[in-house]
Amino acid sequence: MFRNVTYLIGNGFDIGLGLKTKYDQFWDWYKEQPPKNDIIKRFKEELDDSRKHWSDLEEALGQMTSKYSIEKSEDFFEGKDDLQKHLMEYLKEKQEELVYTDQDLSFFLLQMRWMRKTTTSLLRDQQWRKVRVSDKEIINFRFINFNYTATLNRILYRIQHNPKLLTNGQDEDGNTTSDQIVQVVNVHGAINKTPIIGVNDVGQIADEKFAESEAVNRYLIKHELDEMSDRGFEESAIDIIDSSNIICIYGMSLGITDNQWWDALVHWLLKSHDRYLVVFLHDNQYKGLDIEGNERIRNKIHESIKEKFLSKWHESEGYQYLYKHIFCVVNQDIFDMKYIKGLEELFEEAQEEFA
Repeated sequence: MFRNVTYLIGNGFDIGLGLKTKYDQFWDWYKEQPPKNDIIKRFKEELDDSRKHWSDLEEALGQMTSKYSIEKSEDFFEGKDDLQKHLMEYLKEKQEELVYTDQDLSFFLLQMRWMRKTTTSLLRDQQWRKVRVSDKEIINFRFINFNYTATLNRILYRIQHNPKLLTNGQDEDGNTTSDQIVQVVNVHGAINKTPIIGVNDVGQIADEKFAESEAVNRYLIKHELDEMSDRGFEESAIDIIDSSNIICIYGMSLGITDNQWWDALVHWLLKSHDRYLVVFLHDNQYKGLDIEGNERIRNKIHESIKEKFLSKWHESEGYQYLYKHIFCVVNQDIFDMKYIKGLEELFEEAQEEFA
């Protein structure tokens, strides 16, 4: 038997590796880059530097259309192109700073297979029993990478080419069984492969004339950009989602510019009664709160997270089912490599469990 486990990976993953890839870190660098002309200068001045997440930036692009006339749409896109060019330059430099060891890979693999452990502090027992994978099952891991960097791809490549790392145990006939890393899709493109930056839909384009323009939509709406790239990122990602048993979201801000994916996950959940969505959310506003020790605080936080997915489904017959099949894990950053140093006991555990 096997289980298909899929991770949706966002920028929180790279941040956990120690890379300076937060939006405000990029913005501090970008605003110091001299604009090549007055068009770029104006575009940078219009951008709001108080935003925190990459999804905020994409949302801002839609809102900024209200500051340009349709006749000046080329100025808007010249500014967007400059932003994108510098962003890829910045991220390319940052991803090359990543250095990791074989021990780091063991730690990553141990955390990636958290659903194999005999116990966990991530979920409560009733939820844990529903997603735990037995030793007799093989896990097919798939990844939908929302980052432009190649950090995740490089780590997974190293693991794939070291078969011993993926060994799980033996089946009933005594044959060695191994988990598999089956597929990785960079749904928003990559640094050197058609990066996709934009809004979710026409409703997020503030200017009416911009929103009505098919030419604008092709270069500002993510779905249109994906179709134009002719790489089929979205189609491949949807296929992965539809065939998953468990999906984990990690390092994503759950912003509105990715609404199409939150909708896709709800539809996926509704297709079967043995599917579960696990949302790992990091939010500094919850730091210092006794989330697990205070039931009222815990429920309030979990309800706010689930609402990101279920706001359209309150009147649906499937609402209660959906609510019970979404599990939340708050501020437990399982892939945070900054904490690797000094965790010798954890490494020994990893080596013993997956030797």
